[in-house]
Amino acid sequence: MKGNGIHIKASNGEMRIIICSREIVRVQVWRGEGPKPNPALPERSWGLPSFELKDEEDHLEITTSSIRLKLRKSPLRFDLFSRDGHPINLDADGIRFEGGVTKISRRAEEDEDFFGFGLQFHSFNHRGKLRFLKVTADPKEDNGQSHVVVPFFLSSRGYGILVNTHLYSTFQMAEEENPDTVVISTPGDSMDLFMIYGPLPRQIVARYVEITGPPAIPPKWGLGFWYRMKSGWKEDKIRHVAEEFRRRGIPCDVIGLEPSWQTHAYSCSYVWNKSDFPDPDGLIEWLHERGFRLNLWEHAYVHPSSPIYEEIKPHSADREVWGGLVPDFTADEARRVFTEYHEREFVRKGVDGFKLDECDGSDFTGGWFFPDETKFPGGLKGSEMHNIFGFLYQDAIHSVYRRANRRTYLLCRGNFTGSHRYATCAYSDLYGFREYLRALVNSGFTMTLWCPEVRKTSSAEEFIRRVQLMFLSPLAMINAWADGITPWRMGKRCEGIFRRYAEMRMRLLPYIYSAFWRAREEGVPVIRPLYLDFPDDPATRSLDDQYMFGDSMMIAPVIQKGPRNIHLPPGRWIDFWSGDIYEGPDDIEYEVPIDLIPIFVRAGAVVPMGPTMNHIGERHEDELTLLLYPGGEGRFTLYEDDGVSFAYERGEVARTYIHHEEREWGWRLSISAADGIYAGQPASRVIRVERQGRKPVRVELDGAAVPKRGELKDELGWSYDPTTGTLKICCGRVPVTRSCEIRASFDEEGNMS
Repeated sequence: MKGNGIHIKASNGEMRIIICSREIVRVQVWRGEGPKPNPALPERSWGLPSFELKDEEDHLEITTSSIRLKLRKSPLRFDLFSRDGHPINLDADGIRFEGGVTKISRRAEEDEDFFGFGLQFHSFNHRGKLRFLKVTADPKEDNGQSHVVVPFFLSSRGYGILVNTHLYSTFQMAEEENPDTVVISTPGDSMDLFMIYGPLPRQIVARYVEITGPPAIPPKWGLGFWYRMKSGWKEDKIRHVAEEFRRRGIPCDVIGLEPSWQTHAYSCSYVWNKSDFPDPDGLIEWLHERGFRLNLWEHAYVHPSSPIYEEIKPHSADREVWGGLVPDFTADEARRVFTEYHEREFVRKGVDGFKLDECDGSDFTGGWFFPDETKFPGGLKGSEMHNIFGFLYQDAIHSVYRRANRRTYLLCRGNFTGSHRYATCAYSDLYGFREYLRALVNSGFTMTLWCPEVRKTSSAEEFIRRVQLMFLSPLAMINAWADGITPWRMGKRCEGIFRRYAEMRMRLLPYIYSAFWRAREEGVPVIRPLYLDFPDDPATRSLDDQYMFGDSMMIAPVIQKGPRNIHLPPGRWIDFWSGDIYEGPDDIEYEVPIDLIPIFVRAGAVVPMGPTMNHIGERHEDELTLLLYPGGEGRFTLYEDDGVSFAYERGEVARTYIHHEEREWGWRLSISAADGIYAGQPASRVIRVERQGRKPVRVELDGAAVPKRGELKDELGWSYDPTTGTLKICCGRVPVTRSCEIRASFDEEGNMS
């Protein structure tokens, strides 16, 4: 024993146990050499948690304040219990080293369900399934392969397992022929895994984040709407379409250029095509002046015409893709050549981000990726590089922006464990609507960011339904690379509905941005399946078409015509559009007009809204509207920072604590002074409150009566609309250094004690 590590030698191999925390135990088993490092998961130091060790003749027993681990010495086996001795996860058939593969078998209980494995399109509950975790461009089958795979699952029994490997791994999840066993297999004579105890699902995910690292917060502009231009459009067309967004008043923050901006795209030259884009620097300046950010498409395969070809060639693989070099991003020199060129030619000139395509490989489109037997200069084989190629690629590009102290939000089509440490969003060339939704719901189990992009659709109705889902996701984007689709090409009705949701997205940015902060601070996914919030509701174990968007909003996207069956988990829910109140748990048939997506808000919730803008930064963010929902108590922490730099990692942030509660006499809202300082922080802001419900007889701000007014502007006052039952209050301009309290009384005598 050394520190928090315990080493055991047995007849069938060796085992090292590392007590990482009260709820996390690392188990390493091997024969011969020990486990190899995982480039996607850097080693981190753990503290020295308090634990007890008992050494018996045939086993060891380790006990923390939360768990008990029993280790049988020969042959090697381990069982996980709660501290009071309740079985959590037990050995089934031991640890086996056979045929160049290490296998660990765990018992699957009859009532046990399994979730996770990254961006899964075809399954939600993985019990009875075989999962082969390999990154692929075409996840067409229900076999575990996807754009983002993560060798992590959580169990309804209150534990999770993360296998610390970047190699292809296989999980047999209580398949039909072996229904009481989970078998985990990895290549080689070793396995390295983390056992995580919750027991609640959200606690398991938070501890997964504790192991893999805190999520990044995207720049604010990245959370606006993105539009990717059709490949082949020239500079004048790019300017025209961008100008149309501004002329039509449709919010848009990011313009993306597809392959034709380069002189050679498959493989890449990384050189502007001057015949189509005669003035790239001028275009970037023109876009920035109008509030647009620029994102460029590329992939990692270097064409012979590229200025970096000769310099990067010695640091590339022995196989090519589309006639281009494959850089070894584990090699410092390859990273240096690639990133310095991008920094010099693009980032310093104002390019705001990149779409990193074709880094996932495919078994369905000709096998164009580098093969498994490929050799990289750093020592990895193709099979060892396959799953992490996109991960290392995006890490290299992010490093350029970090050196410039500029946040970016990348698109990357292939990724792996720990991708959430970067502001990087996955996307797909596949286009199944139902699969897009299921992938979004599943993404929360591993904190994966997923963009359910919109392209050409079979009908205007499908376009609208996809747009509604898109705007309530981590990245809202139309990808018109192949078809040139625009909102206005779909007709006036579609354009109007599109504008409504684009404006809604902009107004929700304080809510969304704060959700990204909470993901970083507490390991709570921005988008998450209902199972994480309502594990005691049996229906949520199979609910893969609804999700939580932040802490307060439940989204039920519409993917087919007719009434929408919606499951309401336990608690009181309020229809975002109508204000109608529902009690859960319940299943309802919901009539959905084409312009609405069902959104339900938790009773008591506080939802902060900002102003409507055409783009981030168009207006100083000194207006805040708080939507309050009756029927309960709610808290919200409003998070703010400069929105563009990495200063937030140094603590240059502000938090405002908001508390809404109902009393017998009415309700009260308290807003704290801003806790913290950051560059660009407004000195004051206009605070407005909206709440549906009864008309009050008296409204107070910090104990003084607020006057009732017929029309509210920016001055102190309140009004009530009896037709909608909506109370509106304006507190005027309030210094951010000052706290305030609003009270509304239904008591005719005005008693608010």
